[in-house]
Amino acid sequence: MVRRPHPSEAPAIAELLNADARARYGESELTAKTIEEWFGFDDIEIRVVDEGGELLAYGDLGRDEAGTRVWLDVREHPGRPGAAEPLWDELEAIAGEGLSVRAVIDSGDDSLRGQLEARGYRIHRSSYRMLIDLDGSVPETHVPDGITIRAMRPGEERIAHEAHTASFADHFEFHPESYERWAQFMVETSGYDPELWFVAEADGAVAGISLCRMQDSGDPRHGWVSILGVLPAFRRRGLGAALLRHTFAVFAARGCTRVSLGVDAESTTGAVRLYERVGMRQVRRADTWEKAL
Repeated sequence: MVRRPHPSEAPAIAELLNADARARYGESELTAKTIEEWFGFDDIEIRVVDEGGELLAYGDLGRDEAGTRVWLDVREHPGRPGAAEPLWDELEAIAGEGLSVRAVIDSGDDSLRGQLEARGYRIHRSSYRMLIDLDGSVPETHVPDGITIRAMRPGEERIAHEAHTASFADHFEFHPESYERWAQFMVETSGYDPELWFVAEADGAVAGISLCRMQDSGDPRHGWVSILGVLPAFRRRGLGAALLRHTFAVFAARGCTRVSLGVDAESTTGAVRLYERVGMRQVRRADTWEKAL
């Protein structure tokens, strides 16, 4: 049975999603607190497949701010391939017609891959999860001349939003968001920690940002880079690498043993090569599938 879950079921949903993550990657990915917050987002619809009180599959639908595209996130219990089948009709009906629908799944998930192919979805793009192990010997940060890196000050969240928009304006299919929507996901969450937001400045102007948090798994040794951006005028000077090394050093000082991030596999700004140069490696690949309704 497909149904709308209650926020009180966040722990059960977390266990379902973490069972899938442990089977696929050997580690959990989400806390119940993170999932509780999903229920508070106005533009996310959540459904589950329930069999006799046991949750076998999860799916949610999120809309972009322009209202022209929806994103689906679907997972299955690792012991029940095919359990998510009933979710697709439900989520596509919620989406409505005349929209582009995209679903992101692990590249090795044969069950969901088959379901998407059968419904007429095709691969549109891929992304990587990249990771670096921190062994306590983080390389010294060499900041380009005339630029300084510091922690964000209270009240500078809007400046960070503007820098994110400016640094990603030429990225593939980037669509600017209003500050209010951006803040809902970046600031108004339990994971927000301004001490892990870093700003690079040149003569008082923002040159780049590294907006970070602890990873959603709740592992206190795992850091996450949500957004790394360098404004066009300051590229090709080593600032991206400097921001990353600064970030790694702060996480290492907190006792983290690893840091990860997500990146477009076909990034036109050379992001994948940058991450490899600072010691990160690809540990996962996800594919974005698309079809028009």
